[in-house]
Amino acid sequence: ERMLDEYVGSYFARTDEFLNLARQYGSPLYVLDEPALRSQARRFRSVFEMAPLPLSVISPEGKILMSNRRMVEVLGYTLEEVPSVDHWWSLAYPDASYRRRVMASWDLSVSQALADGSEIEPGEFHVLCKDGVERTMVIGASSIGEGLLVYFFDISERKQAEEVLDRERRNLQSILHASPIASLVFDGSGKVVDA
Repeated sequence: ERMLDEYVGSYFARTDEFLNLARQYGSPLYVLDEPALRSQARRFRSVFEMAPLPLSVISPEGKILMSNRRMVEVLGYTLEEVPSVDHWWSLAYPDASYRRRVMASWDLSVSQALADGSEIEPGEFHVLCKDGVERTMVIGASSIGEGLLVYFFDISERKQAEEVLDRERRNLQSILHASPIASLVFDGSGKVVDA
C-alpha cells in the first residue's frame, strides 16, 4: 500500500509539472483525477498479487518496486532481501561466469526491446532459489510506464521430464544396437526411424 501511495504521489507531482507546461503553452491535457488513479492502481495491485506466476516491477534505476506472493513462494526471496536488480544478480546467479552471461543476454534483450518498442524477449535461465534449489525459469518482461513488469515461468519439471525421456531413448537405442537380433523401429506413420 505504501508503494502504491508513493507511485500515485509521484504521478501527481509529475502531472503538476505537465499541467504547468500545458498551461504555459496553451495546450489541453487530459489527467486522471486522484481517486480514479488510486482505484486503477489498487486493481493492478490486486491482479498482480493474485497472478499464478512470480512477478516483479522494476524501476528504470534497477530498484525492485514490488514482487508478488508467488515470487516469494517459488523463489523464496523477499523484497527486503532483493531490493534491487544488483542484489538479484548475485543471489540468483552465484557463479560469476554464468552471471555475466545471463546479464549480457538480459541487457541485449532489454536494449533490443527499447530500440524497437517490443516486449523483452524471454530467455531460459538457471536460477538459484533461496532454499538452494536450482530452477530452470523462462524470464521475460514487458514495459509498464517507465519500468518493467518481469515474469518468471518455472519449467524445471518439464526439463527434468525431457532429460528422463532423452536418457531412456538413448538406453533403448543402445540396447537395440547391441542386440544380435535385427530390429527395425518405426514412427507413427510407419516410416523406419532406427535399424
